[in-house]
Amino acid sequence: MMHGDERQVWLPLKSPDDDELLPKHNEKSDTSEKQTVHSNCNNSSGKTSVKLPTVTWGWFLTLAAFTLHFFTYGTLFSFGAMFVSLRDTFNSSETSVGWVGSLGQGLGGILSPFAGLMFEFIGFRYTAFIGISMCTSSLVLTSFVTSIPYMFGTFGVLFGTGTALVFNTCVNAVAAYFKGHSAAAGGLALFGMTVGTLTLNSFLGILIINIGWRHMLRTLAIALAVMCFPSCLALKEPDHDLVTTKDIEADEDNLKKGHDAWKYINIFVTVEMLLLFSAVTIYSIACAFHYINLISFMSSIGIDESSGCLVATILGAADGLGRLLSSLIGDRLPCSRLYTLVIACVVGAIPTFCLVFIKTFELMVVYAIILGISRGVLFTMQYPVALETFGVGRGIEALTNVIFAMGLGTLLGSSVGGVSYDKTGSYETSFYICGGQLSFAASLILILIFYRKTKKRHNLLNEPMKVQHAINASPHLKRSVIYTYVSVI
Repeated sequence: MMHGDERQVWLPLKSPDDDELLPKHNEKSDTSEKQTVHSNCNNSSGKTSVKLPTVTWGWFLTLAAFTLHFFTYGTLFSFGAMFVSLRDTFNSSETSVGWVGSLGQGLGGILSPFAGLMFEFIGFRYTAFIGISMCTSSLVLTSFVTSIPYMFGTFGVLFGTGTALVFNTCVNAVAAYFKGHSAAAGGLALFGMTVGTLTLNSFLGILIINIGWRHMLRTLAIALAVMCFPSCLALKEPDHDLVTTKDIEADEDNLKKGHDAWKYINIFVTVEMLLLFSAVTIYSIACAFHYINLISFMSSIGIDESSGCLVATILGAADGLGRLLSSLIGDRLPCSRLYTLVIACVVGAIPTFCLVFIKTFELMVVYAIILGISRGVLFTMQYPVALETFGVGRGIEALTNVIFAMGLGTLLGSSVGGVSYDKTGSYETSFYICGGQLSFAASLILILIFYRKTKKRHNLLNEPMKVQHAINASPHLKRSVIYTYVSVI
């Protein structure tokens, strides 16, 4: 004789092939039975006692993800602390040194979607272990390099790839535990980037002054290994026995959709995505200047390196404040979230143009606060904007393209400050370029807002684009679009 609770536990574990072995029931009565069992399970204390450990472990996992983001992206975003030392040690150009840092940051974003394929095969823990192993090896190998070209491989490629594996694993692990209610937990985990940037910028700068950049990298490698390898152990898969039949069916539908790789390109060729993709890429290029060249700029106007690291730390704190404000009010806005990107771009562009006239530490602090808040809003609200623009149903494709755009912009960001300084011996041109890029990105988003309002006025928000029909009707054109999409990435 089978009790009701046993039936509830058995149902989610039933495989599709078992349907052939079970006696046929009337569909209406079977649905009624499931609803009754689900109601009984909700009223029992057994369900609460079983699911509580999963939720508790989810918060423990969130803390582990916070630690991993702290050391991976915290290190990448603190590259500016060792920029001047690397340039002086190898007597290299600003462009070449800047490309080392931007390559790592760019790959951390560009490779994130592809990193998802790995944890689907080997799981969260092993993927994170591989990523942290790559990051630790990267720091140790980089401490022995004798020229900048070697750093492209030892730091840019190796550390960037490891960060991509860790980032994508942590985001998906948190989402797996909290399912549709992961906003708070996901925000807490990603806040590790900001805290890492705040802490490591000053800490690495102090270490470089006292023991040199080579010993600093070895010390950082030890700290990363000691803190991150144990954190990887927390990234275990949730107990899938606890999910409901409805959740399993939804997951199966998502997996079926995932086999259609064309969906990522199909959304890319829409007018909305082309505008959003371009805007995110352009303002990411502008923001990359502050990760790579800001401390070098302050050195060029007479601000010592330790004070420059302090300004970078303040910039990181303001970035965190911008992210926090976005989390608190992002879902309570009386207007479209697209307007937050426009405002953030304009607020960031104005002080960037004014950098031409800034020559003191105090004014740099003011600039860092304004720019940091603006940057935090941009890099937090771009994801809700993508979901608002394309809907939750196409959220995976939209977010993937936004991550690609951010990684691509960061990858190209070093050329703005580096080329300008190498050609003119000054960053003045860079300020006009970065300010212009932020202004242009704001213009593109305004065009997107106007375009969506026009479509809404004609009730065409959900209508497919004619260009998509033309592409789907022509295999040769479709193949060309695929090649173009891959080339852009």
